[in-house]
Amino acid sequence: ESSGVEFCWEVDELPKVEALEPWAVLSIQRILLEAITNAVRHSGAKRLGVAARQSGNDLEVLIEDDGQGFDAASTAAGHGLRSMRARAQRLGGRVEIVSAHGGGTTVRLLLPLRLPQIDPRDSANPERGETVLPVPSLA
Repeated sequence: ESSGVEFCWEVDELPKVEALEPWAVLSIQRILLEAITNAVRHSGAKRLGVAARQSGNDLEVLIEDDGQGFDAASTAAGHGLRSMRARAQRLGGRVEIVSAHGGGTTVRLLLPLRLPQIDPRDSANPERGETVLPVPSLA
């Protein structure tokens, strides 16, 4: 309310997502929070919508605003957008961003209904975007 942005929530009954571990929930929350925060802070939007539904074998979450938009191609290397994409990839999904100057922005998160399981012995912290590099073979 303090931002002055009208928030619209459109969520259908969602299917069960298998292998939804705590790290995955946190990653999903961070992706959505980054998209919403960007819209509120930077877009000048008057309206922000969040929608979620099943789309084939995926869960689709849309965050759309009616703000000023931006050139998504030129800012694709920004830390926040890179982080969103890396988190989605770790979940077996992807983030798509469609935006144009004066045309608002849509962030689309697609996640499989069965998320990958992470080996608990994996020393990487998936929430920090860390990955474990393969150990080089001595052969």
